Amino acid sequence: MLKAKDYPEEKWPFLLLLMSLFQLSFPIDEGGQRQLVPALLPVEEPSAATEPDGAGRVRLRYEFNVLPVPLIPRLLVRTFGLIKNGLHWRRGALLGYGPATAKVWASPDQRWVYATISGPPEARDDLTMMLRETLRILFAEYKSLSVVEQMEWDGAWVPLATLQKIGIIPASAIPEVAELKTTEEDERT
Repeated sequence: MLKAKDYPEEKWPFLLLLMSLFQLSFPIDEGGQRQLVPALLPVEEPSAATEPDGAGRVRLRYEFNVLPVPLIPRLLVRTFGLIKNGLHWRRGALLGYGPATAKVWASPDQRWVYATISGPPEARDDLTMMLRETLRILFAEYKSLSVVEQMEWDGAWVPLATLQKIGIIPASAIPEVAELKTTEEDERT
């Protein structure tokens, strides 16, 4: 960890900028002079970071052979504007978007990333889409990362691709797939 006394004060803004550019930290004040480094947060989950509940909640799980250690801290940097009530820890956070809430966390064995999203349908779906897209982009930045996206269905974890293939979840319900189909149709006409 960098110690402030080891660097001239006039270099601090440059170092903060570098930390932000490399997704190591995010600002915790209006001027960006104070930064939080998620990789240095406590590992223990705050007791107030409970999993959202509700009839229409969505539960996702991402399975990895090996979860890259910086993945969750980088997710926190990218979603810092959504962190709810300062509830974040090294392996996860509670996120909010309007009336919707999501808890995202990595399992202690670093093999799974879980996300539970709850709230009114429109806000819940928006938060789910934002979270899935942010994770998809993060996953793509790791060469040869093997990830299986799963959804809880009737109490069991089922790969999302399987639910789509057998028609339980139509492909048109997934925004990025629907958008891709629209683009392909436009190109054909």
